[in-house]
Amino acid sequence: MKAVFEDMVWPFDIGASPDAAPLTEDPLGLLHEVLWQKMHDSLMNPRQRRRTEIAVRYRGTPELPEELSAHLQQLLLRGLERLIVMLNLAYERGELRRGLNPVGVAQSLVAACIGVVVEHMNNPQADLIHSFSFAPGLVLLGAGRHLNPR
Repeated sequence: MKAVFEDMVWPFDIGASPDAAPLTEDPLGLLHEVLWQKMHDSLMNPRQRRRTEIAVRYRGTPELPEELSAHLQQLLLRGLERLIVMLNLAYERGELRRGLNPVGVAQSLVAACIGVVVEHMNNPQADLIHSFSFAPGLVLLGAGRHLNPR
């Protein structure tokens, strides 16, 4: 069963840091753009979408073989680590709101992205294309130093 998930990519795994990352003046905007594209591509591919749904639904449950659970956990952690790398760039440039750190923001992004996947699973006929951008976008907006929360 692990072989079925061998080439799976988590929808929020942005891959290695985009080449433009060190050059961009807006690392959070670049992250949002890359994340949207990865989520869109992943969930529009029927095979990838189905594997993602299975992984989200059964991750950490006894229904999945231990080896597969470990593999899925590695994928999740790799996606999280890659988000942290991009968010570190924003942090180093003073783009994150005071009091926030890259790890916390990355964890919030993962939670928002998993929420989009779950919503897509619960209502596959709905036009959720905007959710791919909106949910993570809200997290990044809230994390940015330019937002004045009240």
